[in-house]
Amino acid sequence: MAAPVPSPPSRRLIRPFEVVSQKSFSGSWFVVESQLQDVSGRRAFDVQFPTHQLTLTPDGPLTRVAARIDGGALERFPVQPGQLTLLPSGQRIRGYTEGHGTRGEVRLFYDPKLVGQVLGSEVDPSRFGLVRSMDLQNPNILRAMAALRRELEHPGPMGRAYVESLVVQTVAELVRCHSTLDSAKDLPQDLSSRRLRRVIDYIEAHLGEDLALLTLGTEVGVSPAHLARGFKSSMGRSVHQHVLCRRVERAAVLLGGTEQSIAQIALATGFSSQAHLTTAFQRLKRTTPAAYRRRLRG
Repeated sequence: MAAPVPSPPSRRLIRPFEVVSQKSFSGSWFVVESQLQDVSGRRAFDVQFPTHQLTLTPDGPLTRVAARIDGGALERFPVQPGQLTLLPSGQRIRGYTEGHGTRGEVRLFYDPKLVGQVLGSEVDPSRFGLVRSMDLQNPNILRAMAALRRELEHPGPMGRAYVESLVVQTVAELVRCHSTLDSAKDLPQDLSSRRLRRVIDYIEAHLGEDLALLTLGTEVGVSPAHLARGFKSSMGRSVHQHVLCRRVERAAVLLGGTEQSIAQIALATGFSSQAHLTTAFQRLKRTTPAAYRRRLRG
């Protein structure tokens, strides 16, 4: 049975902004949203989420916030470009914002059960909690969230696999650095040679299929987070980078050895469209598939 996708917030009484535009991606146990928001004026809000919420404000004017979290004391803080905020699931936040103009925002909502999917038996999700932060300092998470925004705004050739790899990286980093579980700071880094060979062979045999980290981790019997760390340590590149390179190499072979159209080759090698194959091919081969085929044919 497919994993559930987090539902919209269970409590959405008042929101502190108007959504000008939005793009989103729904995966197994998570949702990513990239929005352009109008935050002009003073706006009250009252929200509560059944999922963990991580937010990056990548650009826009400074917004001032005054809020009570779970009925606590009134807290005042600014929200400015480059700021990360983390709200664990179930917390109710009420207050108001004061700002002007429009700003960007990218948010990751994920079900607490995703921690178990990402880390497997490495941690027991029931034994720890995330630590709320209105100004979370973590350059790794900042880069991953910025990459999620770019992917939503301008989808690349790896699509779902790339988004999922960024989410896995982010969730693992939150557990390691921003939770109450000390043992998570020393998660295993290595991947056995047998498991490495198995995942490489599986990728080769299924290049035209979904090769997201959750799928690959299940196939080789380790958590997606362990797989991501161990693969990069052993291979010097991430799983999604390896998959992209192998898909381009397979496409190059088909361009030279078959009469299939470029669109057919794109689908056969796991790309969602000819345009995505062309983008990846140009990046790695410095030429287009059509020009590459013409050169091979003399």
